[in-house]
Amino acid sequence: MKDTHSIILAGVMALSLSACSTTRNRTKSLATMAGAAVIGGTIGAMVAPKNENGMAHTALWGGVSAASAGAISLFVFDEEAKREAAEVRASKLEKELGEFRASIEPQLVASNEVQATKSLPPQLQHLVTPAKWSLYRVDRWTTVGDNELVHQDQLFRFEQSQLNPQAPKPKGE
Repeated sequence: MKDTHSIILAGVMALSLSACSTTRNRTKSLATMAGAAVIGGTIGAMVAPKNENGMAHTALWGGVSAASAGAISLFVFDEEAKREAAEVRASKLEKELGEFRASIEPQLVASNEVQATKSLPPQLQHLVTPAKWSLYRVDRWTTVGDNELVHQDQLFRFEQSQLNPQAPKPKGE
């Protein structure tokens, strides 16, 4: 009866340790192996014939049980499949995010540089970045106030001319 209690206690300990989600897989496997060794060793000692060495049966049954539990734990506590599934899911989400970003990005409709450098002397034209405008097609809603939304369908950008004192001189000057 005492041996039965120790088998049940070892089994409960092994199951509680192996079922804990915060325990690492290596710890779960080792705890399962230890529990299986105790249970197997106890069973080995109980079934050993009277004319044979009980310790030899305990060691043999405990070792076989621990090795079997270790092999089974490799598959039961396998995180590789979960990692691969998470990578596939992450890849799919990245693709969807890229498609979503592409759908909300402004689409260039027209663009033009404003030719303000024509009136500048040729030796100074490289010092000025000309103004530029761009027209984009968009499809988005914008909040104006607490109870107002405005739908935008076009975006106009104007970039003013800039001085570039560090600009390299064009070749031939």
